[in-house]
Amino acid sequence: MAVRVEVGVAVSESFPRTLTKVGASSTYVASIEGDTSKLRFKVDPNTLRFAKRNQKMNFVVTVKGSKMKPSTINSASLVWTDGVHKVRQHFTIHKKEPEDEFRGDC
Repeated sequence: MAVRVEVGVAVSESFPRTLTKVGASSTYVASIEGDTSKLRFKVDPNTLRFAKRNQKMNFVVTVKGSKMKPSTINSASLVWTDGVHKVRQHFTIHKKEPEDEFRGDC
């Protein structure tokens, strides 16, 4: 998942997601790995209890942070684990540079 932040705008983005359990019943707990010094992550709910195989459960990841400096890239991973297995989703948040705009001169 990626967020491209406009110049002068704080980071505030939500990602609705779905996780499908392909094995037996289990409980997965969310954690964030990586540099979280400049960004705040919230996972709601942060615990998913699967009762049956192929069950789907929804959750929302919200990322917030202050205005980013030019050419800044922040990344982290959401990790769901049941103590044995891990499911990882990567996040990249970067600042949109003025030169990223299409100029129409191609």
